Amino acid sequence: MRRTRRGIWDVAVDVRAGSPTFGQWVGATLNAENGGQSWIPPGFLHGLCTLADHTEGHCHARSPPTPPALK
Repeated sequence: MRRTRRGIWDVAVDVRAGSPTFGQWVGATLNAENGGQSWIPPGFLHGLCTLADHTEGHCHARSPPTPPALK
């Protein structure tokens, strides 16, 4: 995730079964001023919240999400 206009609060949570960091999370503000970017590895949940109206960002995924019913 990369923020290109205004700001985003970006959060990742480790939900890998058996992981020593299971349930732990990290969050960061991404904006043009700090040039922040995030990479969310497989096995992590990802959430974000815009911090201002008309926020823009770019998100790239390795593959499209699969609904649980199709797994």
